[in-house]
Amino acid sequence: MNKKLRAIFFPFCLIMIFFSCLFFSEKMRRPDEDYKLRPFLESQTEFDILFFGTSHVLTSIFPMRLWNDYGITSYNLSAHGCPIQLSYWILRNTARIHKPKFAVLDVFALAGCQLDMNQYHRAYDAIPMSATKLESFIDIFGAKDFLKGFSFSMNHNFWDKSSYGTLYETTAEMGAEPIYLIRFNHSFGTISREFPGHDTAEIIYVQKFIDFCMKNNIIPILTFIPFDVGQDSLKPWAEYLFGKARKMGVPCLEIEKSGIVDFEIDMADADSHLNPNGGRKVTDYIGKFIAENYETTNHKADENYSAWRDTYENYKNILRSRLKSQKDFKMVLLSFDKSLFSGKIKVKEGHNFSAAEKKFLDELKDSVSVDYVDEDIFSFEIFDKESHSLIKKFDF
Repeated sequence: MNKKLRAIFFPFCLIMIFFSCLFFSEKMRRPDEDYKLRPFLESQTEFDILFFGTSHVLTSIFPMRLWNDYGITSYNLSAHGCPIQLSYWILRNTARIHKPKFAVLDVFALAGCQLDMNQYHRAYDAIPMSATKLESFIDIFGAKDFLKGFSFSMNHNFWDKSSYGTLYETTAEMGAEPIYLIRFNHSFGTISREFPGHDTAEIIYVQKFIDFCMKNNIIPILTFIPFDVGQDSLKPWAEYLFGKARKMGVPCLEIEKSGIVDFEIDMADADSHLNPNGGRKVTDYIGKFIAENYETTNHKADENYSAWRDTYENYKNILRSRLKSQKDFKMVLLSFDKSLFSGKIKVKEGHNFSAAEKKFLDELKDSVSVDYVDEDIFSFEIFDKESHSLIKKFDF
């Protein structure tokens, strides 16, 4: 092959390989990839806040709650087992589509997080291809293995439907994936990797996350969402990072020190995820901090945000359906959102609620009344807080 042909042939082959990768990536996408990001990608309005991190963010920050309380628009872009390196690249790629006012990053993955390829593709594949996304493939996988970043990667178990995770019945969660479980047997374990006392790869990527925000007029916020298994082991990492971040003027929310989370009733599973009761507390904490410390716009009366009002109505219907589907008294208490519901409990005099039930009822005392009666009864009537209409009467 002469030099002229070679000069034409090889670039042509590279271009064909690239477009073939794009073509097969589109064809091999799993159904849950678009589903997770569809409301974000299709939104006609901007987002005030974007949330980044692992499943600990995914299960504990509820954007539609922020909308109801403050008229703030937000999206939960976190992912299961998401390393901080990937959170950084998700920020870089999504900010091209919708640049937020705030970017909130949780520090759970500071001590390291193994990249799961199925979850990587679920979180990342739907983001449109760009030079920035290609750059991320090289950074994450290396120049030799950058093709792993495309959807057709052999590590991507496309045909295994059990790996899809939950396909939510609606997109009204705005990226959040709450876990409706209660884990009563909590334990305070440790993480295996000790803090070395200096910058690590994870800390360097947090720095990159902050630098990108500051260069693009985005306010970065770091959080430490409470969890019981290994929380104390992560504190040296967080204290070191937060010390550096605060010198740069970055807000660091040490929510684990606030005492708002009760590990007896707010944990969902053995992986130390918060359930909705804990998630509501964390969401409220972050929303209150931003509303009290920054100027934000309440979009609820803005006609340009009418789609958000419709989405919130769908979201309320989901919460009602989840509540109505419960069978166990504790699960009804877990599903009870006091911003939406009120309730009346009738129970036989002398009934002894469990320790966990007493904690739930104490938190709900402003919205749930308990009447002790002579008859042999245990009922729970739940009403819509706005219309006062009966949603469901439970008999236990």
